[in-house]
Amino acid sequence: MKFYKMQGTGNDFIIIDERRAVEKFEELYEHNSEARHQIAQNLCEIFGTDGVMFVLESKIADAKMRIFNADGTEAMMCGNGLRCFGRYVLDDLGLDEIKVETAKAEYSVKRVPDFNPYLEGFEILLNNVKAFGKTEQSKALEKQFDLKYAYDFEFFTISNLHVVSIQEKAIPNDTTLLEIGGYANSSDSPFELGVNVNFCTVLDEDKLYVRTFERGVGITKSCGTGMTSSVTRYARDQNRFQKWIEVFNDGGMIRCNVEEVAPDTYHAKFVGNASYEFAFEAEVERLGTLKRSELKIEDATHEVNQYQLFLEWTKKQIR
Repeated sequence: MKFYKMQGTGNDFIIIDERRAVEKFEELYEHNSEARHQIAQNLCEIFGTDGVMFVLESKIADAKMRIFNADGTEAMMCGNGLRCFGRYVLDDLGLDEIKVETAKAEYSVKRVPDFNPYLEGFEILLNNVKAFGKTEQSKALEKQFDLKYAYDFEFFTISNLHVVSIQEKAIPNDTTLLEIGGYANSSDSPFELGVNVNFCTVLDEDKLYVRTFERGVGITKSCGTGMTSSVTRYARDQNRFQKWIEVFNDGGMIRCNVEEVAPDTYHAKFVGNASYEFAFEAEVERLGTLKRSELKIEDATHEVNQYQLFLEWTKKQIR
């Protein structure tokens, strides 16, 4: 069976289409209820990816997405992952727009051919963005680091949890990001289920730069829902609703457009790349124990090269 590695602004995933071998996967899970967790941990370790996405049949949409982080925990949502998942299903079904079922919501994904000169874009509509402002948890996180860093955190959800800080000073370095993000996801954290920690710097009007410590992953080049949470706070604070805003990170750039639909409730259109990197073949029952040395990799050379051109373009935009 063939499997694929894809990435959205550097946030990378292995795609496993269970629809291709339903009986084999059912047998695997019948004998090992933790199989998906183990598969995610193993594949993320050997490929260095952020997560693994499973494609399942859906009764209410074109496909159902389940996503597991590198540590084996299941995520409720991932914006970059949804774009990659969506592109895979769009290509598979030969469509330009689909609906995707996730653990807590249903989302639309569609092609955007004119996203960038180098890459086709894919737009997702996140229809469950909520802002909660200061919460007891975000205040506790602030208090822990206030004397040292003085960051101003607010709390958001997009199925998963986020705290967002926007500042005009420099984005924190890896040491600071690891310290704050690590604490926010430790056993001492005020966030019982963990949280994604996002730091956003305003580069110019409607031009942001975001770094994220992602629950279950650590420092990541890109977090789609983290960027969306950051854009939502910026759009609310600066009254930039229904404006296309560019968000840069270490993996490239996305465009986001936020609409307020009710007090503290938002819809966000979110456009970015979803690129293939390579494919490999393996037996379903071996996914949890595979070794990289056993695999023959089929590189998606053209898409990799186009993404590198896109990445260089984004770096020039930041400079």
